[in-house]
Amino acid sequence: AYILNSGSVVLQQNGNTASLVPETFHNLKLTGSGIFNMNEVASIKGDLEVEGSASLTNVNELNITGLLEVATSGSISLIGDIEVGNLLLSSGTLTDGGNVITINGSGWTNQGGTFNTSGETYFSSAQEQTISGSQSTSFKHLTIDNSSATGVVLNQPIQVSEALDLKDGVVYSSGSALLTLLDDANSDPGTNASFVDGPMKKIGDDAFVFPIGD
Repeated sequence: AYILNSGSVVLQQNGNTASLVPETFHNLKLTGSGIFNMNEVASIKGDLEVEGSASLTNVNELNITGLLEVATSGSISLIGDIEVGNLLLSSGTLTDGGNVITINGSGWTNQGGTFNTSGETYFSSAQEQTISGSQSTSFKHLTIDNSSATGVVLNQPIQVSEALDLKDGVVYSSGSALLTLLDDANSDPGTNASFVDGPMKKIGDDAFVFPIGD
């Protein structure tokens, strides 16, 4: 067994499936055109980059201290919850499989690719977080639990299809970075400690209390 406290490991797999050993990595780059089985990997102390046309399967209860960068034309499929510092989706497909993705660092950036969600995306931090990128993101269940004075700042429009859960912290929206709740989506009414500061839109004809304040 080994633990990498610095440096990077680059693995290239072309064809077939490679099962990664249950070790603690620092920076890990996975590339090529093959499939990587991640079921035994629980911790990455730095960044995880997925490039080329590589795909990841059985991503299960994984903690990534730094950045998860999805820059592949392949796919990443979760079978358990993951926690990451930051997430960058540049290409390919990220499928949460009904699990929880926790963002505990500076935020979420969507530069392309597809996010298939049937689970929860949970923003939890004591520092400012952002939702940014060149295109908007649709979340199913979005939870805000940010104790910083500057909360979660939207730099791109986002949509929520099922639930907005405001536990702690402020969501800052704007006319160019609108928060939209889709038809049949719901939200708690907010509190003095957690609300939306800026415009938001609700689609549908159900009774709805807008959790807005300043």
